[in-house]
Amino acid sequence: MAIKYHYFKNPSASNKEGIHPWIVNSQKLTVSDISKRISTRSSFTPGDVAGLLTLLKDILLEELMEGRHIHWDDFGTFYISITSDSFTEGKELLPSRVRFKKINIRLDKSAKQTLKDIQFERSERTITQPALTAERRRDRILKHLQKVDFIQCMAAAQLNGCSRSTALRDLNQLKKEGHIRTVAGTNFTLYTLSEKTTP
Repeated sequence: MAIKYHYFKNPSASNKEGIHPWIVNSQKLTVSDISKRISTRSSFTPGDVAGLLTLLKDILLEELMEGRHIHWDDFGTFYISITSDSFTEGKELLPSRVRFKKINIRLDKSAKQTLKDIQFERSERTITQPALTAERRRDRILKHLQKVDFIQCMAAAQLNGCSRSTALRDLNQLKKEGHIRTVAGTNFTLYTLSEKTTP
């Protein structure tokens, strides 16, 4: 199957002219979905697979929290990155001021080669569709998060048919207003509803 894409034009404020592709309606798979697919290719039941995947997730997080790099043969290496505010003196950088940033993945050559074979198909959607207001975009993000657990910046851009920079501004504003919060993600930041916004 081919990945469908549409295109958008960068806003003039970005000082980067040109047309750029975005994936349309990327599907979100759950552990249950993956468990069922693995079950059809093995002698394991979906429940067995789900249990193993849960254990795998727990162990991966435990090892990442120890600062270890986790290498998955023919796929890639997972590792975390950290950050802090800017300081002028090293002595100011206390442990309490260091925080988790994100989970990264560095793909192996074989995985990169496999992904190079992706086929693409142009969607009928175009940039001629009317742009949504900032208020409307942010409302759509919040409503979407009432249906799914998380969203990331690219998915928010696809949801509202806007650029990644616009989606990031929307997410940061919603976070500033206390509607959403960030959580750990793999190679990108995930956003979820804050406790006060959760229905």
